[in-house]
Amino acid sequence: MEKSNFFEKRIERMHNVIEMVPTKIEDIDLIISWESKEPNIISWTKEKHESIINNPQFLHLLISKRGDNIVPVGYSILEKDSPDELSLEFVRLVISDEYKNRGYGVLAFENIWELAFDKLKYSRIWHDVFIENEKAINLYEKLGYKKFKTSIDLTSGRDLIFYEMSNDDYFSREKDNNS
Repeated sequence: MEKSNFFEKRIERMHNVIEMVPTKIEDIDLIISWESKEPNIISWTKEKHESIINNPQFLHLLISKRGDNIVPVGYSILEKDSPDELSLEFVRLVISDEYKNRGYGVLAFENIWELAFDKLKYSRIWHDVFIENEKAINLYEKLGYKKFKTSIDLTSGRDLIFYEMSNDDYFSREKDNNS
């Protein structure tokens, strides 16, 4: 199967399972309820989410399961580093408890990679994770993210690990998956 055909089929499959659309103000209460159950997410206020939704530097996306009814299953936030850089920060991804361990997080990553690397032509996606969040760390490493530094979160004082994926890593990963 040639590369472009592979991507088209993969993207079609992803779009048949989940949809990611800009978050609306009326979705924030649901998002805050999901955040409140996450020990590895620093919860934000309604005002903070509203400011992010209205800021063109960010993409605040609601993740929904497709089917007879579209059902919200999580959300993600991306931040453009700067107009000069083709780097995108993956600020957060939260899947509701009811839909965890069903593949929605991986599908969200795949959608975000397709958006960032295939459509928007970013050169890199990066994010941080609390060092005690072993489940997320294992997932990031399994998905092909590479550790590039450690630091301390200034808000919580907790240790962080930073991970990144370049567009070369992404396309190499896709090529390997297609072999």
